Amino acid sequence: MLIHRFLYIFRDSFLLSVTLLSLSLIIFKIGGFAVSVAFIFNLYFLVSKPLLRSHLYIYFFFLSFFLFNLVYQIWALDLVEFIKTFALFSFAILTFLNLKRIIIRNWSETSLQYTVKFCTLITVGFALLQVSEFLLLNTTNYYKIFDSISISTAESADRFQAVNLLSYIRPISVYHEPSYYGSVMLLLFMCSNALRMHIIWKFITFFGIVLSLSMTVYFFTILYIGYMLRDYKYIIAILLIVGYVFFTGSEILSLIRIDEISDEGTSGNERLVAPIYSIISEFTKVYTVFGRALGQTEKQLDNSFFVLFAYFGIFFPLLLYFIWRYIKIALKKRSSQLVFIIFFLNILFLNGAIITPESQFMLFFLFLVLHHVSSREILVNT
Repeated sequence: MLIHRFLYIFRDSFLLSVTLLSLSLIIFKIGGFAVSVAFIFNLYFLVSKPLLRSHLYIYFFFLSFFLFNLVYQIWALDLVEFIKTFALFSFAILTFLNLKRIIIRNWSETSLQYTVKFCTLITVGFALLQVSEFLLLNTTNYYKIFDSISISTAESADRFQAVNLLSYIRPISVYHEPSYYGSVMLLLFMCSNALRMHIIWKFITFFGIVLSLSMTVYFFTILYIGYMLRDYKYIIAILLIVGYVFFTGSEILSLIRIDEISDEGTSGNERLVAPIYSIISEFTKVYTVFGRALGQTEKQLDNSFFVLFAYFGIFFPLLLYFIWRYIKIALKKRSSQLVFIIFFLNILFLNGAIITPESQFMLFFLFLVLHHVSSREILVNT
C-alpha cells in the first residue's frame, strides 16, 4: 500500500513538473502550431470526459460572436490567420471551462509540494547558472542550451540585457525570455505560500523573481505580497517610509525599470504603450466597436489585455466579468479568488499568449493548488 501511494505521488509530481518545466519547449510542429507537453496535457483532460452541455452553450455563444465579426469584416480578412487564432481561442475557452472538472481528480498535497520543490530547484538553478556564467566568464552559452527545441526567437542573449544595468543579462532559466521565467517563479511563490511550505522555499522562489528583473512580474508580486500582508499595514507603512529615506524616487523607478515605458523598442514600451496606439489604429481603420475578426490585427500585440480588447471591443469588460464570476463559483475562498485573479492579470499583461495551452496550464496549476487549499480549509472549519 505504501509503495502504491509513493508511485501515485511520483507519477503526479513527474507529470506536473515536466509540463511546467517544458512550457517553452516544442515537441513537434503541425500546421504552423508548436505542440508542447502542455498542449497534450490539456487535450487529454479535455477529451477524457464528455463536455458538459452548459459548457457547449457558452462555447457556441463565443462561436456566434467570432463568426459575426468574421462576416462583418470579410472584406479585409486573412482566412488562414482567422482559422489558426480561432482554433487557439476554442481550445482555450473549453480548457478554461474545464478547470473545475480537471481538479475533481484526486491530486494529493504531497505531489503538489514535490512539484513546487522540484521546479523551483531546476528553474532557479538554471537561472543562477546563467547569471554566474555571464558575471564570471562573460559568456552566455547556458542561455542558448535549449534554443534548438525552444520557441525563443532571440538571436543572442544580449537581447535580455537590462537597460539600466548593462553589466547584467537577465536569466531565462529553461524558458524563452526573462519575464516568462519570472512569471513561473511568481506562480511557484504563490503555490509555496498557499501550500504552507517551509519558508526556505518561499525565499528561493522570491529570489528567483528578483533575478528576472521583470517590471510586470515585480508589479504583480508587490500586489500579491501587499494583499497577503494586508493585516500588517503598519509594518508595510514603516518599510515604505524606510525605503523612501534610503532610496530616491528616481533610483526606485530605475530599479523596477518604469522609465523604460517611454523608450520605444524596450519590453516595457512594447507591452504597455505600443499596443494602445496599435488598437486605436485598428479600430479607426476597420470602424468596429465590436472587436477585430480573430487573427486580423496588423501588429502582433505583446500584451494579452490588449489582444482580448482588440478582439472583443466594447464587450471586453463583459468578458472580464464572466471570468471573475466563473472563478468566484469555482473557488469558494475569497482569498483564493483574489490570488488567482492577481496571477491571471500577470499572465494577461505578460505577453500576447493568454490563449495558448502553456498559459492555460499555468492557470490550471495555480487553480489546482488554490482549490485544494480552499477545500482543505472548508473541510477543517466544518
